[in-house]
Order: sequence, then structure tokens, then C-alpha cells
Amino acid sequence: MNPKVMLDSNIIIMLGQGIITLSMFYDILEQKVEMITTSSVVEELKKIADLNKNKKIYREINFGLSIINTGKIQIINTTEIDADDSIFHASLELKNKGETVYVATNDKELRSRLRIVGIPTIYYRNSKSILEVEWRES
Repeated sequence: MNPKVMLDSNIIIMLGQGIITLSMFYDILEQKVEMITTSSVVEELKKIADLNKNKKIYREINFGLSIINTGKIQIINTTEIDADDSIFHASLELKNKGETVYVATNDKELRSRLRIVGIPTIYYRNSKSILEVEWRES
């Protein structure tokens, strides 16, 4: 079973900006991975896009959403309204089912919450323009 990488909204926006690519996740983890996100993240992105219709971020978010619509990123339906809470709970549920899961986010607070429950994170390091794994499960 391939590991899962749960994408936060900031990472999907970076995909839309062309700063990162899906293949970068395969490269950093040195294996094929299943890309996932939550319905709450998708809704958050749509709200941000609606608030910024005439700005560059609107196009970037829509491009990120179009990547999801190609089927390359699976959407997990969640009941939480807050995107970070949905990622936290969905990734913890996957981990508790025995899945290998990483969360890709640049949100320091979310990364801290995930570290406490033993879920490794992937983040974008601006200074090196690369993705990094904060730590791996042993």
C-alpha cells in the first residue's frame, strides 16, 4: 500500500503557482504516493478564490483546484468546517487504521499539532526552494 500525502490549502496554492509539483512528493519520499486532501480544504480554497476574483491568487487557486479535478488528488469528505481541523482528524484516522500518512503543510501550528500525535509533515523550505520531510515514522 502506497503512503498517503494529505495536502493543505497552502500547498495546493503552491501547486497552482507552479512553485511545487506533485512529482516532488514522489522524489522526496522515494516512492509512489497517493495524494489526498479534504472536502473542507477544497471549500476553503473556493472561498478564498471567491474573495479574490480579480487577483492573481484567483487563477492560482483555480489551477490548484483543476489539478484536484483531474483525479490526481483524492478528496476525503469531512464534516469539520475548519480545514486544519479536517486535515488533523482525517490524517489521524488514517494513521489509526494503519496507513502511512504524511501531511504537506506550511502551517506551523498544524505541523506542531501533528507532531504531537506522531504524524510526519512535509513542508516547503523557501531558502532552498525544496520540499522537506520534517521527520519520518520509524
